[in-house]
Amino acid sequence: MSTLQTFFEMGGHGLYIWLCYGVGGIIFLLLGVSPMLARRRVIKQVKQLHRRLALASAIPSDVNEKE
Repeated sequence: MSTLQTFFEMGGHGLYIWLCYGVGGIIFLLLGVSPMLARRRVIKQVKQLHRRLALASAIPSDVNEKE
């Protein structure tokens, strides 16, 4: 057997060990990407709110007041 193959088999426990590494890697990847996606979502919401406020202030006040 080659040394590399022995390394990957890890004494017969390779499947479980590499599966754990894979799951851990996916979790760390998600933990890294999640804040970036949340930041984009917040920036988008702030821009929408800013546009709404700009449109609301552009409408004359007598139009906003209905009698």
